[in-house]
Amino acid sequence: MAEKHIIDPDGDCVLRLQRVVTIASENKGVTGEDEGARDLDIDVENANTVDDDSTAESSKALTELHDVVLLVSSKHMMLASPVFKAMFQHRFREGEELHQTGMVVVSLPEDNPDKFLMLVNIIHCRGADVPLKISPEDLCDLAILVDKYEMHSAVKFVSNVWVLAWRKRILQLQYR
Repeated sequence: MAEKHIIDPDGDCVLRLQRVVTIASENKGVTGEDEGARDLDIDVENANTVDDDSTAESSKALTELHDVVLLVSSKHMMLASPVFKAMFQHRFREGEELHQTGMVVVSLPEDNPDKFLMLVNIIHCRGADVPLKISPEDLCDLAILVDKYEMHSAVKFVSNVWVLAWRKRILQLQYR
């Protein structure tokens, strides 16, 4: 079962990402990349499963890939990213598909689904869904996507908000 997020109800672009979910054997529970993965329904028949040989036989874990689907606006993606703009031109398969059918599906299996969700929420001006504070680790993960898709100007304002929040926290710790 895919995890679905409708960022733009009138969207014409489906971004398909994958979340790695580790399932511990012997009913030890579900673990994942983050806490949000625990809420996923596990559909063993439809998931891609890989044995994790690095664990002991008694606690052997299975890794599954779960689809994360984002419905977004191709216009927003093209405005925010020259990479998506080039992708949606007539020269590429995605551009041909978008112009012929009015809808395009783009697979991004290597990208972090949680950080990409944060990124498209920023791009689509969904401020209520963008955190006011994030960890330095999350910012690093987000920066990888921003750099990959050249979305620097799209996230400049919110990244400044995050850095100011860190500065405030550091000052509070210094003067205790």
